[in-house]
Amino acid sequence: MSNLRREWPFLPGIVFDAPIPEYFALLQGWIKHEEEPFNTVAYKYPPHECFLRACRILYTPKQLSLHPWFEKMAYGHTHHRTMIVIGAASTGKSHFTGVATLLTMLADIGNVYATLVSTSKEALLKRSYASVLEYLNCLKANGIVVPLRFIAQKTAVVPHDASDDLTGVKSRIDGVAMSEGSEEDAKRSVIGVHLPRVRAVCDEFEMLGNRAKAFIAAQANLVQGTIDYRMLLLFNPMGLHLPGTQLATPRDQGGWASLNPDTAEEWFTREGHYVLRLDGFKSPGIKNPKDYSFLPTKSTIDHLIAMNHGNVDSPDVWTMARGFPPINSSARTILSDAELLKFKALEDEKWLGDGRSPVLVGGLDPAFTSDGDDCVLQLADVGYFLGGTLGIRFRDPIYIALEASSKVPIIYQVVEKIREIQKETGLQLIHLAVDDSGTQSVADVITRELGYGCIRVDFGARASDNQVSIVDSRKADEAWGNSVTELWGALAEYIRYGQVRRLSQKAADQITRRQFNDKRRPKILKSKLASRIDMGGRSPDDGDASSLCTWVARSVLGLKPGTSTLEPNGRAPIVSSSTFDAGRAMKLNNLRSTYGV
Repeated sequence: MSNLRREWPFLPGIVFDAPIPEYFALLQGWIKHEEEPFNTVAYKYPPHECFLRACRILYTPKQLSLHPWFEKMAYGHTHHRTMIVIGAASTGKSHFTGVATLLTMLADIGNVYATLVSTSKEALLKRSYASVLEYLNCLKANGIVVPLRFIAQKTAVVPHDASDDLTGVKSRIDGVAMSEGSEEDAKRSVIGVHLPRVRAVCDEFEMLGNRAKAFIAAQANLVQGTIDYRMLLLFNPMGLHLPGTQLATPRDQGGWASLNPDTAEEWFTREGHYVLRLDGFKSPGIKNPKDYSFLPTKSTIDHLIAMNHGNVDSPDVWTMARGFPPINSSARTILSDAELLKFKALEDEKWLGDGRSPVLVGGLDPAFTSDGDDCVLQLADVGYFLGGTLGIRFRDPIYIALEASSKVPIIYQVVEKIREIQKETGLQLIHLAVDDSGTQSVADVITRELGYGCIRVDFGARASDNQVSIVDSRKADEAWGNSVTELWGALAEYIRYGQVRRLSQKAADQITRRQFNDKRRPKILKSKLASRIDMGGRSPDDGDASSLCTWVARSVLGLKPGTSTLEPNGRAPIVSSSTFDAGRAMKLNNLRSTYGV
Protein backbone atom coordinates (compact mmCIF):
# COMPACT_ATOMS: atom_id res chain seq x y z
CA MET A 1 0.00 0.00 0.00
CA SER A 2 3.07 2.24 -0.09
CA ASN A 3 2.85 2.45 -3.91
CA LEU A 4 1.64 5.99 -4.70
CA ARG A 5 0.67 7.23 -8.16
CA ARG A 6 -1.06 10.16 -9.78
CA GLU A 7 -2.40 7.88 -12.50
CA TRP A 8 -3.79 4.38 -12.17
CA PRO A 9 -4.40 2.11 -15.18
CA PHE A 10 -7.91 1.10 -14.09
CA LEU A 11 -8.95 4.78 -14.46
CA PRO A 12 -7.41 5.69 -17.82
CA GLY A 13 -7.22 9.43 -18.42
CA ILE A 14 -7.72 10.39 -14.77
CA VAL A 15 -4.79 12.34 -13.31
CA PHE A 16 -4.93 13.07 -9.57
CA ASP A 17 -3.47 16.25 -8.10
CA ALA A 18 -1.05 14.28 -5.94
CA PRO A 19 0.20 10.69 -5.74
CA ILE A 20 -2.33 8.49 -3.95
CA PRO A 21 -2.46 4.81 -2.95
CA GLU A 22 -4.38 2.27 -5.02
CA TYR A 23 -7.23 1.83 -2.53
CA PHE A 24 -7.84 5.59 -2.50
CA ALA A 25 -7.94 5.75 -6.31
CA LEU A 26 -10.40 2.85 -6.32
CA LEU A 27 -12.61 4.63 -3.83
CA GLN A 28 -12.52 7.79 -5.97
CA GLY A 29 -13.61 5.74 -8.96
CA TRP A 30 -16.40 4.27 -6.87
CA ILE A 31 -18.02 7.36 -5.36
CA LYS A 32 -17.39 9.70 -8.34
CA HIS A 33 -18.39 7.43 -11.22
CA GLU A 34 -21.39 9.66 -12.08
CA GLU A 35 -19.34 12.89 -12.01
CA GLU A 36 -16.98 14.52 -14.50
CA PRO A 37 -14.38 13.59 -15.54
CA PHE A 38 -14.90 10.07 -14.16
CA ASN A 39 -18.11 9.54 -16.14
CA THR A 40 -16.23 10.17 -19.39
CA VAL A 41 -13.57 7.46 -19.08
CA ALA A 42 -13.64 3.73 -19.73
CA TYR A 43 -13.22 2.04 -16.36
CA LYS A 44 -11.30 -1.20 -16.35
CA TYR A 45 -13.58 -2.36 -13.52
CA PRO A 46 -17.26 -1.49 -12.98
CA PRO A 47 -17.69 1.15 -10.25
CA HIS A 48 -19.00 -1.31 -7.66
CA GLU A 49 -16.01 -3.57 -8.37
CA CYS A 50 -13.74 -0.60 -7.54
CA PHE A 51 -15.36 -0.58 -4.10
CA LEU A 52 -14.93 -4.33 -3.66
CA ARG A 53 -11.27 -4.19 -4.70
CA ALA A 54 -10.64 -1.36 -2.24
CA CYS A 55 -12.22 -3.52 0.48
CA ARG A 56 -9.89 -6.42 -0.39
CA ILE A 57 -6.87 -4.11 -0.05
CA LEU A 58 -7.97 -2.48 3.20
CA TYR A 59 -9.25 -5.52 5.11
CA THR A 60 -8.21 -9.10 5.60
CA PRO A 61 -10.71 -11.87 4.67
CA LYS A 62 -11.10 -12.59 8.37
CA GLN A 63 -12.04 -8.97 9.05
CA LEU A 64 -14.43 -8.58 6.10
CA SER A 65 -15.97 -11.35 4.03
CA LEU A 66 -17.02 -10.29 0.55
CA HIS A 67 -19.68 -12.97 0.24
CA PRO A 68 -22.16 -13.04 -2.69
CA TRP A 69 -24.81 -11.08 -0.78
CA PHE A 70 -22.22 -8.41 0.10
CA GLU A 71 -21.43 -8.08 -3.61
CA LYS A 72 -25.13 -7.71 -4.48
CA MET A 73 -25.54 -4.97 -1.89
CA ALA A 74 -22.43 -3.24 -3.24
CA TYR A 75 -23.88 -3.26 -6.74
CA GLY A 76 -27.28 -1.94 -5.63
CA HIS A 77 -25.87 0.80 -3.41
CA THR A 78 -23.51 1.96 -6.16
CA HIS A 79 -25.97 2.10 -9.02
CA HIS A 80 -29.20 3.20 -7.29
CA ARG A 81 -29.76 6.39 -5.32
CA THR A 82 -32.21 4.67 -3.02
CA MET A 83 -32.02 1.02 -2.01
CA ILE A 84 -34.13 -1.06 0.35
CA VAL A 85 -32.54 -4.28 1.57
CA ILE A 86 -34.97 -6.76 3.08
CA GLY A 87 -34.02 -10.22 4.15
CA ALA A 88 -33.52 -12.88 6.71
CA ALA A 89 -31.73 -12.30 9.99
CA SER A 90 -27.90 -12.41 9.95
CA THR A 91 -27.52 -11.62 6.25
CA GLY A 92 -24.75 -9.06 6.72
CA LYS A 93 -26.94 -6.03 5.96
CA SER A 94 -25.54 -3.99 8.84
CA HIS A 95 -21.92 -4.99 8.13
CA PHE A 96 -22.18 -3.88 4.52
CA THR A 97 -23.81 -0.61 5.50
CA GLY A 98 -21.16 0.16 8.10
CA VAL A 99 -18.16 -0.38 5.84
CA ALA A 100 -19.77 1.36 2.83
CA THR A 101 -20.59 4.44 4.90
CA LEU A 102 -17.14 4.57 6.47
CA LEU A 103 -15.29 4.22 3.16
CA THR A 104 -17.47 6.92 1.59
CA MET A 105 -16.35 9.26 4.36
CA LEU A 106 -12.72 8.18 4.02
CA ALA A 107 -12.81 8.87 0.27
CA ASP A 108 -13.98 12.46 0.61
CA ILE A 109 -13.54 13.77 4.16
CA GLY A 110 -14.99 17.26 4.45
CA ASN A 111 -17.64 16.72 1.78
CA VAL A 112 -19.60 13.83 3.27
CA TYR A 113 -22.42 13.83 5.80
CA ALA A 114 -23.92 10.51 6.86
CA THR A 115 -26.73 9.81 9.29
CA LEU A 116 -27.29 6.28 10.54
CA VAL A 117 -30.67 5.87 12.17
CA SER A 118 -32.08 3.07 14.28
CA THR A 119 -34.76 2.54 16.89
CA SER A 120 -32.59 3.30 19.95
CA LYS A 121 -29.01 4.07 20.96
CA GLU A 122 -28.63 0.46 22.07
CA ALA A 123 -29.73 -0.77 18.64
CA LEU A 124 -27.36 1.70 16.95
CA LEU A 125 -24.38 0.37 18.83
CA LYS A 126 -25.31 -3.21 17.96
CA ARG A 127 -26.00 -2.78 14.26
CA SER A 128 -24.84 -0.53 11.43
CA TYR A 129 -23.13 2.06 13.60
CA ALA A 130 -21.32 -0.67 15.48
CA SER A 131 -20.00 -1.84 12.09
CA VAL A 132 -18.77 1.67 11.29
CA LEU A 133 -16.71 1.63 14.48
CA GLU A 134 -15.55 -1.96 13.96
CA TYR A 135 -14.21 -1.28 10.49
CA LEU A 136 -12.70 2.04 11.54
CA ASN A 137 -10.68 0.20 14.20
CA CYS A 138 -9.70 -2.47 11.68
CA LEU A 139 -8.26 0.19 9.36
CA LYS A 140 -6.15 1.62 12.15
CA ALA A 141 -5.02 -1.86 13.21
CA ASN A 142 -3.97 -2.53 9.60
CA GLY A 143 -1.75 0.55 9.54
CA ILE A 144 -3.99 2.72 7.35
CA VAL A 145 -3.77 6.42 8.13
CA VAL A 146 -7.36 7.39 8.91
CA PRO A 147 -7.89 11.02 9.96
CA LEU A 148 -11.16 10.16 11.75
CA ARG A 149 -12.13 9.63 15.39
CA PHE A 150 -15.21 8.65 17.36
CA ILE A 151 -16.85 10.94 19.93
CA ALA A 152 -18.91 8.60 22.09
CA GLN A 153 -20.88 11.33 23.87
CA LYS A 154 -22.19 12.56 20.49
CA THR A 155 -22.33 9.15 18.75
CA ALA A 156 -20.41 10.73 15.89
CA VAL A 157 -17.38 9.86 13.77
CA VAL A 158 -15.67 13.12 12.84
CA PRO A 159 -12.43 14.39 11.28
CA HIS A 160 -9.55 14.04 13.74
CA ASP A 161 -9.23 17.82 14.25
CA ALA A 162 -12.95 18.40 14.96
CA SER A 163 -14.01 19.88 18.30
CA ASP A 164 -15.66 17.60 20.83
CA ASP A 165 -18.81 19.73 20.92
CA LEU A 166 -19.10 19.44 17.10
CA THR A 167 -19.21 23.21 16.70
CA GLY A 168 -19.04 23.95 12.99
CA VAL A 169 -18.51 20.28 12.14
CA LYS A 170 -20.68 19.29 9.17
CA SER A 171 -18.71 16.41 7.76
CA ARG A 172 -19.39 13.51 10.10
CA ILE A 173 -21.17 10.17 10.55
CA ASP A 174 -24.01 10.68 13.00
CA GLY A 175 -25.81 7.98 14.95
CA VAL A 176 -29.44 8.93 15.56
CA ALA A 177 -32.02 7.13 17.71
CA MET A 178 -35.25 8.16 16.02
CA SER A 179 -37.60 6.37 18.35
CA GLU A 180 -36.69 8.75 21.14
CA GLY A 181 -38.62 12.02 21.38
CA SER A 182 -41.48 13.36 19.25
CA GLU A 183 -41.94 12.98 15.50
CA GLU A 184 -40.79 16.55 14.97
CA ASP A 185 -37.77 15.94 17.17
CA ALA A 186 -37.04 12.82 15.13
CA LYS A 187 -37.23 14.72 11.87
CA ARG A 188 -35.08 17.58 13.14
CA SER A 189 -32.44 15.11 14.30
CA VAL A 190 -31.93 13.97 10.71
CA ILE A 191 -32.24 17.16 8.66
CA GLY A 192 -30.17 20.31 8.59
CA VAL A 193 -26.74 19.27 7.25
CA HIS A 194 -26.04 20.05 3.60
CA LEU A 195 -22.86 18.78 1.98
CA PRO A 196 -22.08 17.55 -1.56
CA ARG A 197 -22.35 13.89 -0.51
CA VAL A 198 -25.09 12.63 1.79
CA ARG A 199 -25.76 9.14 3.06
CA ALA A 200 -29.08 8.53 4.85
CA VAL A 201 -29.27 5.06 6.39
CA CYS A 202 -31.97 3.52 8.54
CA ASP A 203 -31.49 0.15 10.20
CA GLU A 204 -34.63 -1.66 11.45
CA PHE A 205 -36.81 0.73 9.43
CA GLU A 206 -39.80 -1.60 9.88
CA MET A 207 -39.70 -0.99 13.64
CA LEU A 208 -39.75 2.82 13.53
CA GLY A 209 -43.54 2.93 13.52
CA ASN A 210 -44.90 6.43 12.91
CA ARG A 211 -41.36 7.84 12.83
CA ALA A 212 -40.66 6.02 9.58
CA LYS A 213 -42.72 8.71 7.88
CA ALA A 214 -40.61 11.40 9.56
CA PHE A 215 -37.41 9.78 8.27
CA ILE A 216 -38.73 9.64 4.70
CA ALA A 217 -40.00 13.23 4.95
CA ALA A 218 -36.53 14.35 6.02
CA GLN A 219 -35.03 13.13 2.75
CA ALA A 220 -36.47 16.07 0.82
CA ASN A 221 -34.29 18.28 3.01
CA LEU A 222 -31.18 16.10 2.94
CA VAL A 223 -31.06 15.78 -0.84
CA GLN A 224 -31.01 19.55 -1.37
CA GLY A 225 -27.72 20.80 -2.81
CA THR A 226 -26.11 17.36 -3.11
CA ILE A 227 -24.20 15.95 -6.05
CA ASP A 228 -24.19 12.44 -4.61
CA TYR A 229 -27.11 11.29 -2.46
CA ARG A 230 -27.86 7.75 -1.32
CA MET A 231 -30.62 6.42 0.93
CA LEU A 232 -30.39 2.90 2.32
CA LEU A 233 -33.10 1.15 4.35
CA LEU A 234 -32.63 -2.19 6.09
CA PHE A 235 -35.18 -4.42 7.80
CA ASN A 236 -36.77 -7.82 8.19
CA PRO A 237 -40.25 -7.55 6.60
CA MET A 238 -42.80 -8.31 9.30
CA GLY A 239 -46.20 -7.37 7.88
CA LEU A 240 -47.78 -6.12 4.69
CA HIS A 241 -48.96 -2.91 6.33
CA LEU A 242 -45.93 -1.99 8.40
CA PRO A 243 -43.97 1.04 7.15
CA GLY A 244 -40.99 -0.77 5.65
CA THR A 245 -43.01 -3.43 3.88
CA GLN A 246 -45.37 -0.76 2.58
CA LEU A 247 -42.50 1.26 1.15
CA ALA A 248 -41.01 -1.86 -0.46
CA THR A 249 -44.27 -2.79 -2.19
CA PRO A 250 -43.56 -3.75 -5.83
CA ARG A 251 -44.80 -1.32 -8.45
CA ASP A 252 -46.37 -4.11 -10.52
CA GLN A 253 -50.13 -4.49 -10.32
CA GLY A 254 -51.03 -6.59 -7.33
CA GLY A 255 -48.10 -5.37 -5.23
CA TRP A 256 -46.69 -8.14 -3.05
CA ALA A 257 -49.14 -10.61 -4.55
CA SER A 258 -47.39 -10.12 -7.92
CA LEU A 259 -44.19 -11.69 -6.54
CA ASN A 260 -43.24 -15.35 -6.35
CA PRO A 261 -41.51 -15.74 -2.96
CA ASP A 262 -39.40 -18.59 -4.37
CA THR A 263 -37.87 -16.47 -7.14
CA ALA A 264 -38.26 -12.77 -6.33
CA GLU A 265 -34.88 -11.24 -5.49
CA GLU A 266 -35.07 -7.66 -6.76
CA TRP A 267 -37.69 -5.19 -7.97
CA PHE A 268 -38.64 -1.51 -8.01
CA THR A 269 -41.33 0.17 -5.91
CA ARG A 270 -43.98 2.62 -7.04
CA GLU A 271 -41.75 5.43 -5.78
CA GLY A 272 -38.79 4.12 -7.77
CA HIS A 273 -36.80 2.61 -4.88
CA TYR A 274 -34.66 -0.40 -5.75
CA VAL A 275 -35.38 -3.39 -3.50
CA LEU A 276 -32.94 -6.23 -2.88
CA ARG A 277 -34.23 -9.31 -1.07
CA LEU A 278 -31.93 -11.78 0.67
CA ASP A 279 -33.77 -15.10 1.07
CA GLY A 280 -32.30 -17.22 3.87
CA PHE A 281 -33.38 -20.37 2.01
CA LYS A 282 -30.88 -19.35 -0.71
CA SER A 283 -28.13 -18.31 1.69
CA PRO A 284 -24.49 -18.71 0.64
CA GLY A 285 -24.14 -20.27 4.09
CA ILE A 286 -26.23 -23.24 2.97
CA LYS A 287 -24.02 -23.94 -0.03
CA ASN A 288 -20.77 -23.16 1.76
CA PRO A 289 -21.22 -23.34 5.56
CA LYS A 290 -17.48 -23.54 6.13
CA ASP A 291 -16.68 -20.13 4.63
CA TYR A 292 -19.98 -18.43 5.44
CA SER A 293 -20.95 -19.84 8.82
CA PHE A 294 -21.99 -16.34 9.98
CA LEU A 295 -24.79 -16.29 7.37
CA PRO A 296 -27.95 -18.41 7.63
CA THR A 297 -27.04 -22.09 7.35
CA LYS A 298 -29.17 -25.20 7.12
CA SER A 299 -28.73 -25.83 10.82
CA THR A 300 -29.77 -22.31 11.85
CA ILE A 301 -32.83 -22.42 9.61
CA ASP A 302 -33.76 -25.88 10.86
CA HIS A 303 -33.47 -24.56 14.42
CA LEU A 304 -35.79 -21.64 13.62
CA ILE A 305 -38.34 -24.01 12.08
CA ALA A 306 -38.11 -26.28 15.13
CA MET A 307 -38.72 -23.27 17.39
CA ASN A 308 -41.94 -22.75 15.42
CA HIS A 309 -43.07 -26.34 16.05
CA GLY A 310 -41.91 -27.54 12.65
CA ASN A 311 -44.14 -25.10 10.78
CA VAL A 312 -42.19 -23.95 7.71
CA ASP A 313 -45.06 -21.63 6.86
CA SER A 314 -45.10 -19.79 10.20
CA PRO A 315 -44.90 -15.97 10.14
CA ASP A 316 -41.59 -16.02 12.02
CA VAL A 317 -40.01 -18.31 9.43
CA TRP A 318 -41.23 -16.06 6.63
CA THR A 319 -39.84 -12.94 8.29
CA MET A 320 -36.61 -14.19 9.83
CA ALA A 321 -35.64 -16.86 7.28
CA ARG A 322 -37.37 -16.14 3.99
CA GLY A 323 -37.06 -12.37 4.23
CA PHE A 324 -40.59 -12.01 2.90
CA PRO A 325 -43.60 -10.46 4.68
CA PRO A 326 -45.92 -13.11 6.12
CA ILE A 327 -49.31 -13.03 4.46
CA ASN A 328 -50.95 -14.29 7.64
CA SER A 329 -50.05 -12.81 11.02
CA SER A 330 -49.54 -14.85 14.18
CA ALA A 331 -50.87 -11.99 16.32
CA ARG A 332 -54.46 -12.10 17.61
CA THR A 333 -55.73 -9.23 15.46
CA ILE A 334 -59.29 -8.73 14.33
CA LEU A 335 -58.27 -9.12 10.66
CA SER A 336 -55.20 -10.52 8.93
CA ASP A 337 -53.12 -8.98 6.16
CA ALA A 338 -54.08 -11.91 3.94
CA GLU A 339 -57.79 -11.20 4.35
CA LEU A 340 -57.30 -7.51 3.66
CA LEU A 341 -55.62 -8.35 0.36
CA LYS A 342 -57.86 -11.26 -0.59
CA PHE A 343 -61.05 -9.27 -0.28
CA LYS A 344 -59.65 -6.14 -1.99
CA ALA A 345 -60.59 -3.75 0.81
CA LEU A 346 -58.02 -1.14 -0.28
CA GLU A 347 -58.97 -1.27 -3.95
CA ASP A 348 -61.55 0.88 -5.72
CA GLU A 349 -64.70 -0.15 -7.54
CA LYS A 350 -67.25 1.81 -9.53
CA TRP A 351 -70.95 1.99 -8.77
CA LEU A 352 -73.48 -0.14 -10.61
CA GLY A 353 -75.20 2.89 -12.09
CA ASP A 354 -78.70 1.42 -12.14
CA GLY A 355 -80.45 4.48 -10.74
CA ARG A 356 -80.10 3.60 -7.06
CA SER A 357 -78.12 6.46 -5.53
CA PRO A 358 -75.47 5.63 -2.90
CA VAL A 359 -76.11 7.05 0.57
CA LEU A 360 -73.42 9.12 2.25
CA VAL A 361 -72.56 8.12 5.85
CA GLY A 362 -69.96 9.41 8.27
CA GLY A 363 -68.03 8.46 11.38
CA LEU A 364 -66.42 11.03 13.68
CA ASP A 365 -63.69 10.09 16.16
CA PRO A 366 -62.97 13.30 18.10
CA ALA A 367 -59.83 11.59 19.54
CA PHE A 368 -58.98 14.44 21.91
CA THR A 369 -61.85 13.37 24.15
CA SER A 370 -60.75 9.73 24.48
CA ASP A 371 -56.99 9.16 24.50
CA GLY A 372 -56.60 9.65 20.73
CA ASP A 373 -54.22 11.55 18.47
CA ASP A 374 -56.19 12.79 15.45
CA CYS A 375 -59.67 14.21 15.09
CA VAL A 376 -60.87 12.13 12.13
CA LEU A 377 -64.07 12.45 10.12
CA GLN A 378 -64.41 9.47 7.82
CA LEU A 379 -67.02 9.61 5.06
CA ALA A 380 -68.23 6.63 3.03
CA ASP A 381 -70.92 5.83 0.50
CA VAL A 382 -73.21 2.82 0.81
CA GLY A 383 -74.51 1.45 -2.47
CA TYR A 384 -74.24 -1.22 -5.13
CA PHE A 385 -70.81 -1.86 -6.65
CA LEU A 386 -70.44 -2.53 -10.35
CA GLY A 387 -70.47 -6.29 -9.74
CA GLY A 388 -73.80 -6.06 -7.90
CA THR A 389 -72.44 -6.29 -4.34
CA LEU A 390 -74.07 -3.99 -1.82
CA GLY A 391 -71.18 -2.42 0.08
CA ILE A 392 -69.32 0.50 1.61
CA ARG A 393 -66.93 2.66 -0.41
CA PHE A 394 -64.81 4.94 1.75
CA ARG A 395 -63.76 8.45 0.81
CA ASP A 396 -60.45 10.02 1.80
CA PRO A 397 -60.37 10.64 5.57
CA ILE A 398 -60.69 14.23 6.76
CA TYR A 399 -58.33 15.26 9.54
CA ILE A 400 -59.79 18.21 11.41
CA ALA A 401 -57.02 20.59 12.42
CA LEU A 402 -57.51 21.87 15.96
CA GLU A 403 -56.10 25.27 16.92
CA ALA A 404 -55.10 25.34 20.56
CA SER A 405 -54.43 29.09 20.39
CA SER A 406 -57.90 29.89 19.05
CA LYS A 407 -60.47 31.60 21.27
CA VAL A 408 -63.05 29.18 19.88
CA PRO A 409 -63.29 26.06 22.11
CA ILE A 410 -61.92 22.94 20.43
CA ILE A 411 -65.28 21.13 20.44
CA TYR A 412 -66.90 24.06 18.63
CA GLN A 413 -64.05 24.08 16.09
CA VAL A 414 -64.95 20.47 15.30
CA VAL A 415 -68.66 21.23 14.99
CA GLU A 416 -68.05 24.19 12.68
CA LYS A 417 -65.96 21.96 10.43
CA ILE A 418 -68.80 19.43 10.35
CA ARG A 419 -71.18 22.24 9.41
CA GLU A 420 -68.92 23.12 6.46
CA ILE A 421 -68.66 19.49 5.36
CA GLN A 422 -72.45 19.11 5.58
CA LYS A 423 -72.86 22.02 3.17
CA GLU A 424 -70.20 20.63 0.81
CA THR A 425 -71.33 17.00 0.78
CA GLY A 426 -74.97 16.88 1.84
CA LEU A 427 -74.18 14.62 4.82
CA GLN A 428 -77.28 14.19 7.01
CA LEU A 429 -76.97 13.99 10.78
CA ILE A 430 -78.99 10.76 10.88
CA HIS A 431 -76.12 9.22 8.91
CA LEU A 432 -73.36 10.53 11.18
CA ALA A 433 -72.10 8.36 14.06
CA VAL A 434 -70.01 10.05 16.75
CA ASP A 435 -67.74 8.49 19.35
CA ASP A 436 -69.31 9.80 22.52
CA SER A 437 -67.11 7.85 24.94
CA GLY A 438 -65.07 10.74 26.28
CA THR A 439 -65.75 13.17 29.07
CA GLN A 440 -66.46 15.99 26.59
CA SER A 441 -69.50 15.27 24.42
CA VAL A 442 -69.08 16.49 20.86
CA ALA A 443 -72.50 14.99 20.13
CA ASP A 444 -74.10 17.39 22.63
CA VAL A 445 -72.64 20.38 20.83
CA ILE A 446 -73.58 18.97 17.42
CA THR A 447 -77.16 18.62 18.66
CA ARG A 448 -77.25 22.19 20.02
CA GLU A 449 -75.57 23.78 17.01
CA LEU A 450 -76.68 21.65 14.07
CA GLY A 451 -79.83 19.90 15.24
CA TYR A 452 -80.93 16.46 16.37
CA GLY A 453 -80.03 13.28 14.61
CA CYS A 454 -76.39 12.27 15.05
CA ILE A 455 -75.88 8.77 16.39
CA ARG A 456 -74.08 8.65 19.72
CA VAL A 457 -71.83 5.65 20.25
CA ASP A 458 -70.27 4.78 23.59
CA PHE A 459 -67.36 2.46 22.78
CA GLY A 460 -67.38 1.06 26.30
CA ALA A 461 -71.08 0.15 26.28
CA ARG A 462 -72.53 -3.33 25.90
CA ALA A 463 -72.59 -4.75 22.37
CA SER A 464 -75.93 -4.75 20.56
CA ASP A 465 -78.34 -7.59 19.86
CA ASN A 466 -77.72 -7.42 16.10
CA GLN A 467 -76.95 -10.69 14.32
CA VAL A 468 -73.20 -10.88 13.64
CA SER A 469 -73.52 -11.76 9.94
CA ILE A 470 -75.66 -13.65 7.47
CA VAL A 471 -74.04 -16.97 8.46
CA ASP A 472 -73.20 -16.23 12.12
CA SER A 473 -76.53 -16.26 13.93
CA ARG A 474 -75.07 -15.18 17.27
CA LYS A 475 -76.08 -11.87 18.69
CA ALA A 476 -73.29 -9.31 18.79
CA ASP A 477 -73.27 -9.26 22.59
CA GLU A 478 -72.55 -13.01 22.55
CA ALA A 479 -69.59 -12.60 20.20
CA TRP A 480 -68.13 -9.29 21.38
CA GLY A 481 -67.46 -7.90 24.83
CA ASN A 482 -68.32 -4.25 24.14
CA SER A 483 -69.55 -1.93 21.41
CA VAL A 484 -66.14 -0.88 20.04
CA THR A 485 -65.22 -4.52 19.51
CA GLU A 486 -68.58 -5.07 17.82
CA LEU A 487 -68.00 -2.15 15.47
CA TRP A 488 -64.48 -3.26 14.52
CA GLY A 489 -65.77 -6.82 14.20
CA ALA A 490 -68.51 -5.62 11.86
CA LEU A 491 -65.96 -3.76 9.73
CA ALA A 492 -63.91 -6.96 9.51
CA GLU A 493 -67.03 -8.95 8.54
CA TYR A 494 -67.93 -6.49 5.79
CA ILE A 495 -64.38 -6.83 4.47
CA ARG A 496 -64.57 -10.64 4.50
CA TYR A 497 -67.75 -10.51 2.44
CA GLY A 498 -66.11 -8.23 -0.13
CA GLN A 499 -68.34 -5.32 0.88
CA VAL A 500 -65.59 -2.74 1.56
CA ARG A 501 -63.65 -0.66 -0.95
CA ARG A 502 -61.12 2.17 -0.59
CA LEU A 503 -60.41 1.55 3.09
CA SER A 504 -57.75 4.10 4.05
CA GLN A 505 -54.17 2.95 4.49
CA LYS A 506 -54.12 4.04 8.11
CA ALA A 507 -57.35 2.22 8.92
CA ALA A 508 -55.99 -0.87 7.16
CA ASP A 509 -52.81 -0.72 9.22
CA GLN A 510 -54.82 -0.41 12.41
CA ILE A 511 -57.35 -3.17 11.78
CA THR A 512 -54.52 -5.63 11.02
CA ARG A 513 -52.54 -4.61 14.10
CA ARG A 514 -55.08 -3.88 16.84
CA GLN A 515 -55.21 -6.95 19.03
CA PHE A 516 -57.67 -8.64 21.35
CA ASN A 517 -57.25 -8.79 25.09
CA ASP A 518 -56.23 -12.42 25.62
CA LYS A 519 -57.94 -12.75 28.99
CA ARG A 520 -61.44 -11.51 28.16
CA ARG A 521 -64.47 -13.50 27.00
CA PRO A 522 -66.45 -12.61 24.96
CA LYS A 523 -63.68 -11.16 22.84
CA ILE A 524 -62.77 -7.59 23.54
CA LEU A 525 -60.23 -5.32 21.86
CA LYS A 526 -57.39 -3.79 23.80
CA SER A 527 -58.03 -0.21 24.85
CA LYS A 528 -56.73 2.71 22.82
CA LEU A 529 -53.92 3.26 25.29
CA ALA A 530 -52.91 -0.40 25.32
CA SER A 531 -53.17 -0.59 21.51
CA ARG A 532 -50.53 2.11 21.06
CA ILE A 533 -47.82 -0.45 21.81
CA ASP A 534 -48.98 -2.58 18.87
CA MET A 535 -49.27 0.44 16.58
CA GLY A 536 -45.93 2.16 16.94
CA GLY A 537 -47.16 4.60 19.57
CA ARG A 538 -50.16 5.83 17.60
CA SER A 539 -53.86 5.69 18.47
CA PRO A 540 -56.28 3.73 16.21
CA ASP A 541 -58.37 6.80 15.38
CA ASP A 542 -58.81 6.06 11.66
CA GLY A 543 -60.02 2.56 12.42
CA ASP A 544 -62.48 3.93 14.96
CA ALA A 545 -63.87 6.47 12.47
CA SER A 546 -64.18 3.82 9.75
CA SER A 547 -65.96 1.41 12.11
CA LEU A 548 -68.43 4.15 13.01
CA CYS A 549 -69.38 4.35 9.33
CA THR A 550 -70.19 0.67 9.36
CA TRP A 551 -72.42 1.23 12.42
CA VAL A 552 -74.52 3.65 10.38
CA ALA A 553 -74.67 1.16 7.52
CA ARG A 554 -75.73 -1.62 9.88
CA SER A 555 -78.11 0.06 12.30
CA VAL A 556 -79.64 2.83 10.20
CA LEU A 557 -79.51 1.57 6.63
CA GLY A 558 -79.96 -2.08 7.59
CA LEU A 559 -76.93 -3.53 5.82
CA LYS A 560 -76.11 -6.89 7.43
CA PRO A 561 -72.64 -8.32 6.60
CA GLY A 562 -73.05 -10.82 3.77
CA THR A 563 -76.41 -9.62 2.44
CA SER A 564 -77.07 -8.16 -0.99
CA THR A 565 -80.21 -6.30 0.05
CA LEU A 566 -81.17 -4.13 2.99
CA GLU A 567 -83.04 -5.64 5.92
CA PRO A 568 -86.77 -4.88 5.59
CA ASN A 569 -87.38 -3.93 9.22
CA GLY A 570 -88.35 -0.32 8.84
CA ARG A 571 -84.79 0.82 8.41
CA ALA A 572 -84.05 3.77 6.16
CA PRO A 573 -84.28 2.91 2.43
CA ILE A 574 -81.10 3.30 0.39
CA VAL A 575 -81.98 6.57 -1.28
CA SER A 576 -80.20 9.84 -0.86
CA SER A 577 -83.41 11.67 0.06
CA SER A 578 -83.96 9.75 3.32
CA THR A 579 -85.68 11.92 5.93
CA PHE A 580 -84.98 11.82 9.64
CA ASP A 581 -87.49 10.09 11.90
CA ALA A 582 -86.40 10.76 15.50
CA GLY A 583 -88.53 8.00 16.97
CA ARG A 584 -87.22 5.38 14.58
CA ALA A 585 -83.62 6.55 15.05
CA MET A 586 -83.95 6.35 18.83
CA LYS A 587 -85.28 2.81 18.53
CA LEU A 588 -82.56 1.68 16.14
CA ASN A 589 -79.77 3.32 18.09
CA ASN A 590 -79.48 0.72 20.84
CA LEU A 591 -76.34 2.32 22.26
CA ARG A 592 -76.52 5.25 24.65
CA SER A 593 -78.75 7.96 23.20
CA THR A 594 -80.27 11.29 24.17
CA TYR A 595 -82.39 11.90 21.09
CA GLY A 596 -85.24 14.29 21.46
CA VAL A 597 -88.59 13.26 20.03
